[in-house]
Amino acid sequence: MVPQISVDKIAGYYPKWAMENAFTNKAGTWRPGTLPPTGDLKVDDPGFYACQRYAFQLPLLADIPFVADEAYPVEKATTQMVTDVLRLNKELIIKNAFFKTTVWGCDWAGVNSGETGTEAQTTGLTFRRFNDADSDPLEVFKDGKLAIKKAAGVDPNTLHHGRAGLSALRLNPTLISMFRNPRPLRSLQPG
Repeated sequence: MVPQISVDKIAGYYPKWAMENAFTNKAGTWRPGTLPPTGDLKVDDPGFYACQRYAFQLPLLADIPFVADEAYPVEKATTQMVTDVLRLNKELIIKNAFFKTTVWGCDWAGVNSGETGTEAQTTGLTFRRFNDADSDPLEVFKDGKLAIKKAAGVDPNTLHHGRAGLSALRLNPTLISMFRNPRPLRSLQPG
């Protein structure tokens, strides 16, 4: 989830709330007749944005729709291709900006052996590759989720993974066992 803001200019500044607002416990004990704890709503320096315009055209001569075979809806196909090209461009821009090293503060690499672990939530650490029976993808995901929450202030809701990693996850014994033998949540157990 990437925060979105509304803007009415091609470039300018946007307001930023301080992460301290969300990650600082400002509550305290209180007794009737006393003043409750107080705090401030803090802001960071504003961020700068500049909207870049992107375009693509697929020329369609005016007479083509009238002489084209009915099996080929050229106007619809032309519109769809322009839309697809611009959507792909948008996805690549987002991928190149947010799905690379140093963005989220948890740049880890999978190794075949000698992993250092991910619990410190810093860069340069390693985890056991998911195609290894001894790997623990749930622990890696938990640590990664915490690192992103710490860096961005929001819980990630999507995992982006390459084809090889996804194939390894589908065959990972830990995940297979979890789905074959689901354990009920402790909060739902009687007692």
